[in-house]
Amino acid sequence: MKKEYNISPFDIQTIKTMMTVAQQFVNKPAELDSIFTKINMMELDLDLCYDCEDIILVKGFADLELKRYGSVIELLEPFSQGIDRVFFKIPLIKAYLRNGNSEMANRILEKLELMADEKTWQNVYNKIGADLLLIDRNEEASKYFNKVVVSPSSSQPNYNRAIAYYYLNNYEESRKILEKIYKNQPGDFDVISMLAVCLNKSGENLKAEQLINSLESLKNDFQYGAIDYAKAQYYSQIGDKQNTFKHLLQSISAGNRYSPTSYQNDPQLKPFFGTEMFNQILKFWHN
Repeated sequence: MKKEYNISPFDIQTIKTMMTVAQQFVNKPAELDSIFTKINMMELDLDLCYDCEDIILVKGFADLELKRYGSVIELLEPFSQGIDRVFFKIPLIKAYLRNGNSEMANRILEKLELMADEKTWQNVYNKIGADLLLIDRNEEASKYFNKVVVSPSSSQPNYNRAIAYYYLNNYEESRKILEKIYKNQPGDFDVISMLAVCLNKSGENLKAEQLINSLESLKNDFQYGAIDYAKAQYYSQIGDKQNTFKHLLQSISAGNRYSPTSYQNDPQLKPFFGTEMFNQILKFWHN
């Protein structure tokens, strides 16, 4: 990668690839700085350059990881006007909230709710709530999840509502929705994992184990550890440390990415944050 970069330092696709590898495959967000400085921001035209959108988004999430909230706001605010590019709004809102500016974050969310479709704004509210759970602002997170729960829904069953109930620890209501979704989407790893957790929390341990074990039959090539990650989420939520790390290790070694919603950014794995084994997962590709 470094050799390629030395050959074509200003090639946008090369820069995008190197930044993505550093952030999502190796989990070294600080390494994006030296790459990003090669870009002349004044020359970027996002309407003509989809790779440029990805570059800015990856940098925004990298700065969020590094707790550079002011930098995230400065980078993303100019690109986050209007209803387009909702994906820029998510790290921007997170940065505002983490930087203590709830008023600005809620202003963006309220505008989004008015202008975007139901599925889009509910998804954003859930992501913001999940991020607040990561930093122990549970009461504040509940407000965003409750916003999804009480909203009129034109689509049934509503997956976003199931997620909101799930993070509110209302496993019975989440289960009702997830069971309906599972009937129509029996191959959805995330649905299976969350439904298995709901079953376990309801005392139906055998059914939960049978369901989570059914993921093995769905394994095939090019899933890059997705099934093992779903299993790790389940085992983390039921307090099974050994199986949690077993499947996290299998997942990351199979090529699963460090994304804005996985590993250190996943509230479902929070019971094991800061442990030696979890830190080893985060540094798996550092050497």
